[in-house]
Amino acid sequence: MHLGSDLSFLTDKVYSAGGSIGSSSETGSVTGGTTGNRFYLPGKYLQVSDAINFLKDASAAIYGSKAAGGVILVQTKKAKAGKTKIEYNGSVTAKLVGLQPTLMTLDEWGDAVIQARTNDGYKSDDTWLRYVALAKANRGHYIDLNHSQNPYANAFTDVKDFVFFDTDWQDILWGTTASTSHELSVAGGTDRNTYRLSARYMYDGSNLKWGNNNNQRYNLRLSNTFHVTDAFEIESVIAYSRQDQVAPTQIGAALTSSVQQPGFPSSTIDGKPYAWGTWGAPNWYCELGGDNKLKVSGVNISETFKYKFNKHFDAVATLGYNTSTSTRDIQGKSIDWYNYAGTEVTMTNPTADKNYYYKTFSRTDMYTLNAYLNWHQTFAEKHNLAAMIGTQYNLKEYDYTPVKAQNILPSLEIINGTGHGQSAFGRPE
Repeated sequence: MHLGSDLSFLTDKVYSAGGSIGSSSETGSVTGGTTGNRFYLPGKYLQVSDAINFLKDASAAIYGSKAAGGVILVQTKKAKAGKTKIEYNGSVTAKLVGLQPTLMTLDEWGDAVIQARTNDGYKSDDTWLRYVALAKANRGHYIDLNHSQNPYANAFTDVKDFVFFDTDWQDILWGTTASTSHELSVAGGTDRNTYRLSARYMYDGSNLKWGNNNNQRYNLRLSNTFHVTDAFEIESVIAYSRQDQVAPTQIGAALTSSVQQPGFPSSTIDGKPYAWGTWGAPNWYCELGGDNKLKVSGVNISETFKYKFNKHFDAVATLGYNTSTSTRDIQGKSIDWYNYAGTEVTMTNPTADKNYYYKTFSRTDMYTLNAYLNWHQTFAEKHNLAAMIGTQYNLKEYDYTPVKAQNILPSLEIINGTGHGQSAFGRPE
């Protein structure tokens, strides 16, 4: 099984081979569903888990039919009686760019073109052989066709200039970034009442240098344990989580762009988007193409009641409520591209009529009840006999609303333009 959510502020929870079946305070979901699948728990989440237990066979029977393949019980940290204890955990992680292909320089590319065209029988009057000769003669410079004649009569008719720079696109697009995490907790209490309050912030940057591209998480969790009597105990957990994520809307256009021939710059001489014919420098799709923003927040409440009739017989009941909302705002903007001098718009892509604003809102409410009676007895100091009976109830409610507007004013970060509704499974074009 794979758990793709942040476990930092879960209450005690159970996961089965068929999915999540425990407290309603989950912040994500479990995918997969067969006994042989793998359960993945990132190491940075282990610091908030007090214990992880694996139950099978009769021990898992209380969790119903979903637990036929066994369950994984995640128990989060709780306070202990004693003096108030303050803890801080923090980390900073550098994220370096991994292995990248080494791209040709302008001279290497030119030599390869000469070799290929010559092998194919082309002569010195071939357009590409002439282009390479022009590139080698003007390496590190550019030719503005507004002030110079195009040396090719029937080729490159849609370009406004010729540029010949050694551009390392790997260095332009990618770089080193960092991820940071900070957690502060306060815990303490008496023999009758213990508490633990913790807060956590995480920032995860992106190796992509262009556009807004990061992930932030905020978590707040309060747990209390009340020993009402020697036999009766109440455990209470209230947790809040929020995730803010942003990525360039047109990141796909940048990352799937065809590899440009060496010599093209990433921007004009005055720092604007550069285009050569119908090709536009891919970094600007990320920088100016709009943002895809996701905001997810959730509140989790769990109340567990434990009563011990005697040393062999006890009862446990857990009431849980989880509500989460998700808002996605996607803005797609048109981009004007210029000649290298930055004096003339040579291309607009996407065009202005393709500007759009797409917004979705969803809300999920989940209610759970788990209750069971447990009897256990040890005979002759080595024979253990146990019996368990219980019940479980789950109710999940979900609502989803999308809206899309076209012909928007890109400068406004609110819905404007011509709006229309869209089906729950619709996506912007």
